[in-house]
Amino acid sequence: MLGWCKVSPMMYFWMTKELLKICPSLLVCQEGGYNTDYLGQHASGVVKALSGQQHYGDPVQADKDAGFESLDQVMTD
Repeated sequence: MLGWCKVSPMMYFWMTKELLKICPSLLVCQEGGYNTDYLGQHASGVVKALSGQQHYGDPVQADKDAGFESLDQVMTD
């Protein structure tokens, strides 16, 4: 959780799903990232949404470290 932004894989999943509602042909480019411990986990949230997955699934460690246990919690914080 570098920078204390609390943007977790669940949040990336939710944001990507919302963007797809506005723009169904979405192109995503990943920058280098700073916290390599979480980089793959965060990218997985985007990939899940882009691949059409309807439900996020179980929280990963990066979600838990950001204080999120469910997608409902992400949408209300």
